[in-house]
Amino acid sequence: MDDDQTQVVLNCDALSYFPALLSHQKEKIRKEAVWFLSNITAGNQTQVQAVIDAGLLPKIIENLAKGEFQTQKESAWAISNLTISGNRHQVWRLVEEGAIPPFCELLTCRDTQVINVVLDGIHNMLKMGGSHVGEIAAMIEECDGMSKIEELQNHENVDIYKLAYEIIRQFFSEEIGR
Repeated sequence: MDDDQTQVVLNCDALSYFPALLSHQKEKIRKEAVWFLSNITAGNQTQVQAVIDAGLLPKIIENLAKGEFQTQKESAWAISNLTISGNRHQVWRLVEEGAIPPFCELLTCRDTQVINVVLDGIHNMLKMGGSHVGEIAAMIEECDGMSKIEELQNHENVDIYKLAYEIIRQFFSEEIGR
């Protein structure tokens, strides 16, 4: 979906259906709803804001924390996409809504694609953190995320261990005066 197609969907008030879809009793419906939203959070900042304004971040995060693995995976994509497409304030809102602990939980899964998506999202949160970077780093440490990232420096996948190393080097080494 490109941004224009996404906008057509948003103009039809599609997001108003998502609180119910993201809370649906059937896991498959929740998974598909989060997948759909991951396409919207990959859009432009106005489209990301529409997801925020519709009050969907807490529901995405809830599915990230409590869904079955496939639903968690789609939720991780939705969050990581937001950290790429969103602005600093939108990314901070994601952090404020509590995305970091369940996001960091996925760092121990066996799916290298998911680990990469989560590391990328964490890296983006820290890069976009601005004046909040210390708070974001502390939140990552508090939920044991930093030790998981440190452990990933030993991962067999080159991209994962390089990104884990880069996150530690840039944001968690002693030299940055924290």
